[in-house]
Amino acid sequence: MARPPALGRALVAECVGTYLLVLFGTGSVAASVLTGAQVGLWQVAVVWGFGVTLAIYATAAVSGAHLNPAVSLAFALRRPRAFPRARLLPYWSAQLAGAVLAGVTVAAAFWPFLLRFEAAAPGAVPSCPRGRGTVLTTRTGGDAVVLCGRGVR
Repeated sequence: MARPPALGRALVAECVGTYLLVLFGTGSVAASVLTGAQVGLWQVAVVWGFGVTLAIYATAAVSGAHLNPAVSLAFALRRPRAFPRARLLPYWSAQLAGAVLAGVTVAAAFWPFLLRFEAAAPGAVPSCPRGRGTVLTTRTGGDAVVLCGRGVR
């Protein structure tokens, strides 16, 4: 059985791979919603799929391209020889860092569009107080979570 790759290289690969996945995924959604760049769901799905493909090809040989804490956990539990449990927390940290960096990149790139979108649609989310929380949504565990942030005035 092959030895796992050096931890440092694997962590950089996981960070970069997760960054690419989140950058393309959330970037395609932001481009579609905030700028109208894509016509519909098909274009968002294609761009997101391209990001997933790119992330896997870029990192699979180095880290196994887990790119998701759930995948890392599954490998740690089901294949401990191939993926020692001692690597779980470092992998999760690298994945979190990559995702946060990608989120910051997308926010920086689309910030003016986000402000304009928020100002144009106050109270667009019925569960939030008037003027708060329109586009800041995420999917976690199959449940949509609306973040009721401070509205732009």
